[in-house]
Amino acid sequence: MELAEGKLKKVFELANKLNARVVVVCGDDETAVGDVSMKDMESQVQVQVHRELLAEKVEEWLSKYR
Repeated sequence: MELAEGKLKKVFELANKLNARVVVVCGDDETAVGDVSMKDMESQVQVQVHRELLAEKVEEWLSKYR
């Protein structure tokens, strides 16, 4: 989903409605340093992760639901 500035709150609201477990955000700030932000929708923990480690981190976070 691509959004204009100021719409991030709506992304998280939609993620909650869809029962998403993890949201990945790749904004201008993250892109500039080669990172993405990840938010665990259950715990509300948000971290910045290097793009190369994204798949590994998502798998780690989702493993607690298996």
